[in-house]
Amino acid sequence: MAELGQNIRVFVKKDGVPVCVAAATDCSFHVATEMSDKTTKDSAVGAVVWREQKVTGKSWDVSCNALYDPEKPEEANAITPAELAKIIIESDSCEVDLQWDATTGDKNREGKNIGYYGKALFNDLSVQSTVKEDNKASFQFQGNGPLKALPEPVVPPTPEAGE
Repeated sequence: MAELGQNIRVFVKKDGVPVCVAAATDCSFHVATEMSDKTTKDSAVGAVVWREQKVTGKSWDVSCNALYDPEKPEEANAITPAELAKIIIESDSCEVDLQWDATTGDKNREGKNIGYYGKALFNDLSVQSTVKEDNKASFQFQGNGPLKALPEPVVPPTPEAGE
C-alpha cells in the first residue's frame, strides 16, 4: 500500500540558506514535456498510421498557497509569505529548492526527503483579504532552466536551544 504524503514543500534561499515557505496550506509541482510530430509515411503499420513524437523541450513550475500575516515576525528557519512577497516585488529571480516528503501526520520538518532544485523566476503573486477570514497569499514560480536532483535532503536549520 502506498504511504500517504503530507508535505510538498517549497524552499527559497534566504541569506544563502534554503528555508521553507511558512504557513503554506498547499503546494503543487508541474513538469511538462513539449513534443513535435515526426510521423512519416513509414510510421504506418498496415492501414493504421501511428503518431511518432520527438521531445523538443521540458518546462516546470511550482505554485504555493499560504496564510498571509504581514505582522508575523520573521522566522530563522522559514520564510514568511510577507517576506516572500517582498522578495518577489524587489527581485526578478530567485533560486528555489523543492522538496517532497512522504510523511504521515503533522511531521512538517521530518520524513523521507526526495527532491529537486533549480533556478526559477517569480511568475505571479496574489494576496487576498476577505472580511472575517484569514488573509491568503498565492505564489507561482516558473522554472528557468533544468531541474537537478538534490545531492542530499534540504533540512531547514533548527533554532538553538533557548531561542
